[in-house]
Amino acid sequence: MSEEEVRIKLMELRKLAIQYGDGTYGDLDRALKEIDAIFDSENLSNECRKIEYLVGPTTNLQDLSIDCGWGDRFLVLAEEIERLFNDLPAKSR
Repeated sequence: MSEEEVRIKLMELRKLAIQYGDGTYGDLDRALKEIDAIFDSENLSNECRKIEYLVGPTTNLQDLSIDCGWGDRFLVLAEEIERLFNDLPAKSR
């Protein structure tokens, strides 16, 4: 597993958020800022907490996904991101 694979999954989340737009319960602008803050890092291991917060349960992005009709896809991607991130070698994390 590589950081690039994690970044690809995060980009999928970003694209879905943009595609489905803003919601009543989740905030699109906030979600995009959270994702972009992770992308700004050269080393994802420095962003462990941000990634956990981004894809964790009851977070802004999950609320947005449920509100806008892509909650099931969010859950799949969140699980994949967590698995990929946890599989990164320690030196990469």
